Amino acid sequence: MSGTASIDKHGKYIYRGDVGRQLDRVFLNIRHLLLDAGASLSDIACLIIYLRDVSDYFTVSRYMETHYGETPYVIVRGKVCRSEWLVEIECMALQRQ
Repeated sequence: MSGTASIDKHGKYIYRGDVGRQLDRVFLNIRHLLLDAGASLSDIACLIIYLRDVSDYFTVSRYMETHYGETPYVIVRGKVCRSEWLVEIECMALQRQ
């Protein structure tokens, strides 16, 4: 899967300025994308989390430790696609057979 962000089912960005709520929405989107491919969050092999602003690092790190502590991830500062997005996540999943 390629990167996804805090967008609704119509492609509109949501939760401007709130990295925590954007993370919640990103993972909801990831869950649905994985389900469409016959996979689940437990199939995630690793995540790359791109942050627009490094000041959000500790918030994102705490979020990940709390909700996805067993999932390998890296947090990097990166050019996030749209200026409204504070975070974008690239997900790699492997379906076990």
